[in-house]
Amino acid sequence: MHGSLSAAGKPVVLCTFFFDGETVTCTNEMFLRLATLMGVIGEDGKTYFPKDGLPFLRALPNIYHGPHLVATKPVEI
Repeated sequence: MHGSLSAAGKPVVLCTFFFDGETVTCTNEMFLRLATLMGVIGEDGKTYFPKDGLPFLRALPNIYHGPHLVATKPVEI
């Protein structure tokens, strides 16, 4: 997820969620706590939590998609 732009015009990355096939982690504990407490609603109307793995990551862009905070689609490495 990223917020506003830096002085160089690049997005400021607030956090990155990772899924290793078993566990979702995040580079920012606050965002991970919020996701664990609130979950995110997927396109199917279901609420997903970090424990749900990839479906949770796919749902993040549904909740974080404003002009100042955006979640990108998952990237598989």
